[in-house]
Amino acid sequence: MALETTIWQVRDNDDDGEVRALLERDRVWNSFALADLLPPFRSYARFHTAARPGEKPSALVLIIEHPGFTTISPFGNASGVEAILAQANLPPRALVQMTADHRALLEAVYCPISPWREMLRMAVTAQTFMPCAASEPVLHLAATDLAEISDLYRLFPESQFRPDLLDQGSYYGLRAHGRLCAIAGTHVVTEPFGIAVVGSVFTHPEERGKGYASMVTSAVVSGLLERGCRDVVLNVFATNTSAIGVYRRLGFQTYHHLWSGLAERHPEA
Repeated sequence: MALETTIWQVRDNDDDGEVRALLERDRVWNSFALADLLPPFRSYARFHTAARPGEKPSALVLIIEHPGFTTISPFGNASGVEAILAQANLPPRALVQMTADHRALLEAVYCPISPWREMLRMAVTAQTFMPCAASEPVLHLAATDLAEISDLYRLFPESQFRPDLLDQGSYYGLRAHGRLCAIAGTHVVTEPFGIAVVGSVFTHPEERGKGYASMVTSAVVSGLLERGCRDVVLNVFATNTSAIGVYRRLGFQTYHHLWSGLAERHPEA
């Protein structure tokens, strides 16, 4: 893909108000990026924007360079995104997340370390949410539950759970037969902007088919809506039809198809 990039004014934008105004154009896609405007991740975030002369920015590439991970996520006008990718100081290796509009642009700069996987970005609001009644006790989890939580997540290597998320976010678990059987939590909760991202939903393999995932996810969403979150967002692999069915029954709707995976710079890029 070769787009016109010479007319764009690209800069590392530290005007958080201007960046937020651009991100708010699509709150669901930019749910993580909005959280990165606030501590603790603001110090690791670079927001590169592109604007046509005399206009407000209409394209953005977020680069997070955290000690534990590096991510790249583009948004907005494809020609402006291409200009940013051509001029910004890009990391040699990163987790990339992009929609179809920007995939070819990322592929021109990065090659997959492993195949990029298709995901759905879904979201629910107070108006669309359909809560699920719990047949077993669903409890808010805290640091005192860390041992049980860690034991359960050992069965789920793809989980992005970290102990600090218990304090920063919101986790609920379901106990049955004397053990923690199912869990759901949050990646980020950004109350000042009224948005949160649900994640790390998991049911013990021996306890599946009982609706436990619906119950714990419903509890997390209910709590977030009560805290004033206007949009509750999640990612799910496009091939995970059972999870997609759970989320749709709770009222989640698909807003974006995206591709995500680890990538490294092309040697010639």
